[in-house]
Amino acid sequence: MTPAISAAIPGTSVDLNAWRASFEELQRRESAAAPGWLAGLRRRGWSLFEEHGMPRPDQEEWRFTSVAALARLPFQPALEPAEGQRPGDLLPPQAAAETGPRLVFVDGFFAPGWSRLEGLPDGVRVRSLAEVMKLPEPGLEPHLFGCAEVVDHGLAALNMAFFEDGAVVEVGAGVAVPEPIHVIHLASGRALQATFHLHHLWIAGPGSRIKIVEHYESAQAGAYVTNVMTELAAGEGAIVEHGRWQAEGLEAVHVASVQARLGPRARLVSHSISAGARLARHDFRSRMEGEGGETMFNGLYLGMGEQIVDHHTTIDHGAARCGSHQQYHGILDGRARGVFNGKIMVRPGAQKTDAKQTNRNLLLSRDAMVHTKPQLEIFADDVRCTHGATVGQMDADALFFLRARGMDELGARRLLMRAFAGGILDRVSIEAWRERLDREVTAWFESLEAPAAGSSAAAKELS
Repeated sequence: MTPAISAAIPGTSVDLNAWRASFEELQRRESAAAPGWLAGLRRRGWSLFEEHGMPRPDQEEWRFTSVAALARLPFQPALEPAEGQRPGDLLPPQAAAETGPRLVFVDGFFAPGWSRLEGLPDGVRVRSLAEVMKLPEPGLEPHLFGCAEVVDHGLAALNMAFFEDGAVVEVGAGVAVPEPIHVIHLASGRALQATFHLHHLWIAGPGSRIKIVEHYESAQAGAYVTNVMTELAAGEGAIVEHGRWQAEGLEAVHVASVQARLGPRARLVSHSISAGARLARHDFRSRMEGEGGETMFNGLYLGMGEQIVDHHTTIDHGAARCGSHQQYHGILDGRARGVFNGKIMVRPGAQKTDAKQTNRNLLLSRDAMVHTKPQLEIFADDVRCTHGATVGQMDADALFFLRARGMDELGARRLLMRAFAGGILDRVSIEAWRERLDREVTAWFESLEAPAAGSSAAAKELS
């Protein structure tokens, strides 16, 4: 452990001593009321933050991801809800139209008046993490921050030190939840230059079935940081489908970590669709701890202007006869930067592993760039593992084919982009959410400049 954190990040105005002051303030606030387990978690998180510090370009896992957008913000932690929130003003029409159960968080805090939890079957328990944190013994210690790699960088450590709220969803053994649970996160614009530390915990009992969708959106423009961690524990034979739609404002920073542990014959299907934020960093990890487990990671990332979107994935085969499949597609325009770092780990004894990984990227301008790094680490000899990555531009022959049949150039480009994105969107089994994603992604395509102007003019030359 390093003796102390430097006062500021070199070349930035970020005073890390201010973080220490905020942590001490949080400790003083909770000194009388906080249960011992919570105080211990926070102290561990702060200690790990002192050890890791803030992400830096000289760290291997961050060398392709500039944190300048993060370092320029004071981003002090939001320790209480922002004032002046008014129900009904902030929910985007698309989010408000979602049917079924939903939990709404505004500026990092649970908004019960906007949430809807009726109709959940027996055996399903839904609470806010703030409620759980008031309990002397929450009964969730084996799951809360239970993943060994959960704090491998400073931002994850800050989440452990400062988390204030989140969703806790527990599904009993053999229970099937018929409708997806939507967890909607909104930034109101009333808490600018703040960091919202959220922590979600999903526990799927043996043989259970559940679908959960996380939404991240901005009601108003403004600079802030979302630092969110989702932990997912799936018991034997459980089936979980987990989706994320990240469409925060282009002044925001989004840092997310999804940590999953799967029991024998458990199945996780995860979809990550990212189109927002100035800087978006996503870390996904799944560890299969029993035989017959299966993990599928699907991702679509869209970037324009100066956006940076980064996906780091790790699928850890810790038991025999497990399968995994990662497929990520990226579409980048302008000077956008994409990063995909995907790792498949096959541990000793994990025989009969079947793992595949694919990353495909479509660059629409000469200035767009992607760094792709598929990896295999195999310590067993009876396995089948493949990986691959491609980076390219619009297919000139396909464009010519569509133009020759009467389609204008802009329409032809959008059609090809939709087909490229469809390789990911069509994997979503939640019909209503898939239809919404299709509308949102189509709107993103339409927001791109026409080929004759701006950065997309280069795409016309490339084709």
